[in-house]
Amino acid sequence: GFCERFAALDSINEPDPIKKHYYCAQSFFNLYKKIYDEGYENVVIFEDDAYFYNGPNELPGITLCENALDELKDFHDWEMIYFGGHPIREVDIVSKTLMRAPTILTTHAVGYKRSAIKRILDEYQPFVDCAIDGWLGQRHNIIKYLVNPIAVPQKEGKSDLDASGNSVGVVIFKSSYEVVKKNYLYNEENG
Repeated sequence: GFCERFAALDSINEPDPIKKHYYCAQSFFNLYKKIYDEGYENVVIFEDDAYFYNGPNELPGITLCENALDELKDFHDWEMIYFGGHPIREVDIVSKTLMRAPTILTTHAVGYKRSAIKRILDEYQPFVDCAIDGWLGQRHNIIKYLVNPIAVPQKEGKSDLDASGNSVGVVIFKSSYEVVKKNYLYNEENG
């Protein structure tokens, strides 16, 4: 694999917070189009504020990602894998390091199958639809998995997209994981 930097549209001087999300969405849309047009089957997109988390009671973030990708091979239905995010309402624990989560917010560290990118390009309308992470989160017909526990949060700090003006740190990400209802379809005793 290789890594390529892709510049986002600059909305730093845009005063309207809703329009800032539109610029973000258009930037993602442009990147999805590039990925699709260049024929990639699977890609990972990390935003510039994503980092591998090394929690005191968990495996290092990079190890969690590697384990999750190994386990993902058993789930042929996957279309997106979130390396960190905010699961909403309910998740299914499906393996040692993966949850299936119909609703997840954030797009800072996500892997995509070509089929998901095609659906986004066909259905999503930048500058018309809502923020891209919310739109994706509400597409329950796109099969999404989430690394568990969190492997890649966003760095806490100033944000031009968050309503508070700051991006949330790992504590808030971890609390999202804690509060969702969990359906245990897997446990370590019976594998």
